[in-house]
Amino acid sequence: MMNIKSVPFAPLIAAMAALFFVPSPSLAQEAAWAPLITELKEKYPDLAARRKLAKSIGAAAGAKMAWDDPMIELGLMDAPVDGFALDREEMTRKTIGVTQNIPSYGKRLSARNLARAEEKMAEVDAGVMTAELVAELKKSVYELAYAHKALGTLKETDVILEEFVLVANAKYSAGKGLQTDVIKAQVERTRLSEKRLILAEQAGLAKVMINRLLGRDEAADFAVPPELLTAPEALDFEKSWVAASQNSPLLKLAGVNVDRARSMLEKEKAEKGLDMSFMAEYAQREDSPMERPDLFSVKASISVPLWSSIKQDKYIAGAQLGVEEALDRKNDMEKRLRAELMKSALSAKKEADVIKLFRTAILPQATQAFQSAMAAYQQDKVEFLTLLENERMLLEYELELEEAVMRLRSLCADAEAMTGAATTAGGKNE
Repeated sequence: MMNIKSVPFAPLIAAMAALFFVPSPSLAQEAAWAPLITELKEKYPDLAARRKLAKSIGAAAGAKMAWDDPMIELGLMDAPVDGFALDREEMTRKTIGVTQNIPSYGKRLSARNLARAEEKMAEVDAGVMTAELVAELKKSVYELAYAHKALGTLKETDVILEEFVLVANAKYSAGKGLQTDVIKAQVERTRLSEKRLILAEQAGLAKVMINRLLGRDEAADFAVPPELLTAPEALDFEKSWVAASQNSPLLKLAGVNVDRARSMLEKEKAEKGLDMSFMAEYAQREDSPMERPDLFSVKASISVPLWSSIKQDKYIAGAQLGVEEALDRKNDMEKRLRAELMKSALSAKKEADVIKLFRTAILPQATQAFQSAMAAYQQDKVEFLTLLENERMLLEYELELEEAVMRLRSLCADAEAMTGAATTAGGKNE
């Protein structure tokens, strides 16, 4: 019979705590994440669609500098309606001409710059989505790891409860215990079965999410490499904010939105530019008894923004307000991002303190209380219900520790998405 006192709770607790209290993510951890992040970037359909959108906008940007297509005109001028004899009237002629409209250079240049700003915005938008998806991938992996770890803890506890049943049966057979103690131990084992079902479902859902993000079959198995679970220390707010101010996808998106608004303003100002149009025409006349020469005509025209005060100027005023709106949104994004990072740092510190408290105080004390209750029960000094209660508390504390580790890892994944660190392991985001 297994000696319950020898169940290695303390080493197990120390191992779980040591898993968390390690230095910041190593190069080995980044290397472990890199193929998964690369796979996500290549296989996630919506992300690929956004990258293609950016490329399509960029491909069309160069065309904005081109002139309008020329117009070719064919005509019959001044033909008499009574018989349409082309040699009767001196002014009758058949014409062919070409007209070329040339938008002002400023209009074409501003249109190209606006297209490039929209291309950049689409690229950065894809970067924002990449950061969010990488964070979601990491959190799903951490959740899967938590479920597997918790299932392992339940398995260890089930071994102990099985020993409880044997001890309670032995005491009942010897006339020193109650049959209800055996039933209580069996009920407790059944309660663990319910927890296992919940954790198994959690693991299955996390696996489905991971496979969806990686473009794999939803039912495919996924084993969590140990290198992915090296947890960082609690977040440093100031360092996170410095990183975010330099590389945050959200701030980049707000910045390119300002650039796009400014490009739109320049485009509206360029609408006052002078467009030009050139036309050349050749006219053929039919010879009559008198020989008549063919004719050639050319002309040029230029647009005059005569109504700019009630037309273009209104558009310019609206575009200027668009720039101000974009600047306000950027300022708001900076404040919101700073607040979110502060909240994440505070939450991460709390989780780190909770884990430390479990490691240094709660779990050692709970383990000692459980072992004391087991020894006292074997000596008939406490009731079986007291023993079960101590076992239940120890199990809950172990699960709470594992859940705190998962929460801290998830907070760090969200912080990486906000600071822009989430996408670096997989190479440059295109």
